[in-house]
Amino acid sequence: METSDLIKILRLPQPTVINRNVPKRQFYEHLSSSKGQGLIQTDVDTVYWLSSVRPNNSGFTVTNDGETPFEEIEVFYVRVRNSDREEAIFRQINSAIPYPLIIFFDLDNRITVGVAEYSCGKACEMDIERVVISSILSNDFIDSMLVTKREPGTTLFEYYKEIQSRVLSVTLQADFNKSPMDIEINGYSEILRLQSEVETLQAKVIKENQLNLRVELQVQLAEKKKSLNQLLSD
Repeated sequence: METSDLIKILRLPQPTVINRNVPKRQFYEHLSSSKGQGLIQTDVDTVYWLSSVRPNNSGFTVTNDGETPFEEIEVFYVRVRNSDREEAIFRQINSAIPYPLIIFFDLDNRITVGVAEYSCGKACEMDIERVVISSILSNDFIDSMLVTKREPGTTLFEYYKEIQSRVLSVTLQADFNKSPMDIEINGYSEILRLQSEVETLQAKVIKENQLNLRVELQVQLAEKKKSLNQLLSD
């Protein structure tokens, strides 16, 4: 997939588009830990800076209504060398670039996308609450990720939350074959927690030999499944 295709997925305003290669050293030179520097050096192949979305080039505004203040959003494409390193790479790049990020990861032409939930920390620095890396994006999922055009005056926070919601929806569709709309990261985290509890209870039911205890576990399992299905159906 071409980087220009990824830009189209997010329907980024043309004045925000950069789409150029960035030397890796520009990231790890700004990292304080040798572990983070080593991660970028060994697990990242190439980095493209796709877009820098700011109020002065996008028509979006900075929120003043108590939400986490987003002053700009940076969008990258990162070709990685190893699997299961995307979240760690996301966090290291975010350490070097202290703005909300959208990162497309490419491992052997398998595309995923990472977003995060941010909070306002000390001196209003952006703190990561949770990183979500999507499932591998098929063509159908990529089509469903297309972000709707927003009216001028939309805040950068609202734009990022819409992308975040699309990423979560795409991932849930792949993992559970269900795609609740307008889901937020807190809801996604709850789904993962319930899914883990369901799997744990299922294993306990299989191992339990006493009938009365097995029945009790099955009741708990049914309740967890019901709660999970309700979240996935909202």
